[in-house]
Amino acid sequence: MKSKLTSKRIISFAFVLIMLVAMMAMAFTPASAETDRVNAARNSVAAVMLYFEDSASSTFLPNSETATSLGSCFFVGDTPENPQYCITNYHVISDYYQMGKGDLITLKFDDGSKRTGRMKIRVYFDTVQSNNFIEAYPVEVDDKYDIALLRLENATNQRTALPIASPTDDMVGKEVYVLGFP
Repeated sequence: MKSKLTSKRIISFAFVLIMLVAMMAMAFTPASAETDRVNAARNSVAAVMLYFEDSASSTFLPNSETATSLGSCFFVGDTPENPQYCITNYHVISDYYQMGKGDLITLKFDDGSKRTGRMKIRVYFDTVQSNNFIEAYPVEVDDKYDIALLRLENATNQRTALPIASPTDDMVGKEVYVLGFP
């Protein structure tokens, strides 16, 4: 009985070892065309932050009461040119429209204090705590479909435009990948 138990353990151990080797081999195999496309698409994604910039200090602190929303965007445009346009969800920048469209406004806070400033949109390429961002402005929005096209203050070489294909019947049933920031 003891030898049967030992044999089962050896076989189980061998099986686990073979599975681990197989998984490690898969991890070190060259990337497929699909993986290459996903990795290339990652270089088309950035963060979008809407915040209130205080006129008195012209500063803001990420994740403070002045940051009103955070989301992702992806860049569009002609390749290989540096992109200047990105697409995000309307709900990410909806406060921009509800709070003056970038015009000077005064906000009243719960503690009774007031701040004068304007809503701004930034596109971040690293983290939202970095200084690696470009100001952006809405070009077109559609709240019904929850989509917004933003124009950057300047074109950027920090991201590439994501090629967008026209839908075809052969796309039905294909895998879909979703990317966000980070």
